[in-house]
Amino acid sequence: MNEEKRCLYLLSCLPGMTNNRLMKLYQAAGSFAEAYAMEAEELVSLDGFDSLEKSFDFDGRKEREGRLIEELAGFERKGIRLISFLDGDYPKRLEGLPDAPCLLYVKGRLPSDEIPSAAIIGGRRCSGYGVYAAEHTAGLLSAGGVQIISGMALGIDSAAQRAALAGGHDSFSVLGSGVEVCYPGASRDIYELMAGGRGGVISEFPPYTPPEAWRFVSRNRIIAGLSDMVIVCEARKKSGTAITVEYALTYGRDVFAVPHRITDELGEGCNGLIRDGANILTDMDDLFSALGSGCEMAGSKAEKIRPEQKNLSNLARNEKMVYSRLDFNAKHIDEIMELADMPAGELLKALFGLETKGLARSSQGAYYRKVY
Repeated sequence: MNEEKRCLYLLSCLPGMTNNRLMKLYQAAGSFAEAYAMEAEELVSLDGFDSLEKSFDFDGRKEREGRLIEELAGFERKGIRLISFLDGDYPKRLEGLPDAPCLLYVKGRLPSDEIPSAAIIGGRRCSGYGVYAAEHTAGLLSAGGVQIISGMALGIDSAAQRAALAGGHDSFSVLGSGVEVCYPGASRDIYELMAGGRGGVISEFPPYTPPEAWRFVSRNRIIAGLSDMVIVCEARKKSGTAITVEYALTYGRDVFAVPHRITDELGEGCNGLIRDGANILTDMDDLFSALGSGCEMAGSKAEKIRPEQKNLSNLARNEKMVYSRLDFNAKHIDEIMELADMPAGELLKALFGLETKGLARSSQGAYYRKVY
């Protein structure tokens, strides 16, 4: 690792340091190595660093340097790469953005510059329909050769990424913590897959940085920046997804939103986006067309392998009956039993068969919803 990147890493670890402040340092000092070599008095005399509050405990940097250098030496063993905006393998989609990250930490891989990518995002609290929309969209897009990017959060984000990975395709997650911190813990399964090379986990924060609310806001711009389009599957009226959408529009990315019933509180954000001019997602061909002709051809192929076309013919009679009574919003087992007019024992056997085939999923014990 050259001196410039080493000093960029050390500066990024200063208390209170942000991406904007790093770029200010670089522009004012001429290089990260020059900035790190300065004394605190010189630092605060730079343009934009006119108070001691902006010194980031700069005088104590030498005391921490040994530990940080030791950690840095161990990153390679942990599969962590450091990629700065000065490197040739820095993502081309981020180049030129006004707030592009100075430094990225990566476990696994970065999204390819040559392959279309789509961010699939939404709320942590979500309905069965929202989860279905995320799974369906991610499954068909990834089968059509599109890279799926999200934030690994509970709800829509992780549902989309699980669907892509379950289909044997890669996914990429941008974290609001360091890449050595899996948050939330419930996403450990997909974190391990992506960090192990089935895509990658990415962060602008040093590897052991804990999650904080402002970091998730900051990471949303990277999700938007790495994507050719942003798809909102479900979001409340006041949702953090609006931040990612705002970045996407600033960067000139296409924004699609899944429509919801006017009575669905969890979908008010999507309907609001459509009202305000976002593309309405009614057909997967719309996405493939927006991403390019090559993807459109792959998308047509993906449409032919939908699970409902592939698996339903193999269902037993009772399984077909129960499946037809399920919805993408979870129903209580008593309601399903009444709709299917089936004894409890036969119903449970059918539901177990549907779960085994990946066509139904239980939640909260007594509720079941359709997966596809």
